[in-house]
Amino acid sequence: MKIKQRAPAKPAEVPFRPSGADRWSAERLATMSMADLKQLRVNAERLGEAELVVLCDEALTKARKAQFAARRAARPVRAR
Repeated sequence: MKIKQRAPAKPAEVPFRPSGADRWSAERLATMSMADLKQLRVNAERLGEAELVVLCDEALTKARKAQFAARRAARPVRAR
């Protein structure tokens, strides 16, 4: 009986998947809507991407501050 030998396994190009935070910059997150940022944060948390969760939190905080400032600036001035 002839035994077949298996071909050697191909080495992986990258032994570990790079962090998701490497693919996201603060500038890129700043262009996203609040809903998209929240969803990205949820996904990053589910996948264990702590660095990306922190980036999303920072972007959400900046977006909320900008949103609040825009609302405040758009509010009509009351005469006293």
